[in-house]
Amino acid sequence: MKNKKQTYVALFLTISLIILISILYNYELKQLVTISSLISYCLYFFLIYVSVGALNISRFIGIVLFLSIFLLIPNLVETINGQLYPITYTFFICYLLLILGKKMFKNWKNSTGM
Repeated sequence: MKNKKQTYVALFLTISLIILISILYNYELKQLVTISSLISYCLYFFLIYVSVGALNISRFIGIVLFLSIFLLIPNLVETINGQLYPITYTFFICYLLLILGKKMFKNWKNSTGM
């Protein structure tokens, strides 16, 4: 049940973010239904899904991850077009590696009988 709720919240936030971006930058409907836009929707959904999951674990990490998603919007800061992408990806990679490391440690600890 928890994953369903997380999925629905991520889907709602993704749709809200896309609508907000389209309103702010006056995108037409045909610009929102291209293949590149669909790939962007999937990417936003995945990142928001991970950040909602992080929010359940730690509020600070979840908020940082969610706010870093806004660095992916290309029209947000036009003077540094695309230079902030690595910051978002670095945050998410570090978070996912942290979760993986915790699971590996727990597995190692249980298998050695500590």
